[in-house]
Amino acid sequence: MDLREWMARHHPRLLGLIDWPGYRLRGRCWAEGCGRLMALHSPRRLYACESTPMAIAFTERGEALAAAIEREKASHLPAAAAR
Repeated sequence: MDLREWMARHHPRLLGLIDWPGYRLRGRCWAEGCGRLMALHSPRRLYACESTPMAIAFTERGEALAAAIEREKASHLPAAAAR
């Protein structure tokens, strides 16, 4: 049993602690327009990247799910609030 399996079994809420060092030292920044190594970020640049949106988009399945959720919410509104 490796450390990841043991951690998943005994402390599932702390599983991210295993992944964090690899992400922080060898990972690339996810912020839109950055892409630098995370280890090369200064604290100020890291703060700027953390407050920048990520370059993500909905898939067709995700858009269909979001539309279904909105329809479901609209169906529960009272008639006066729907106008």
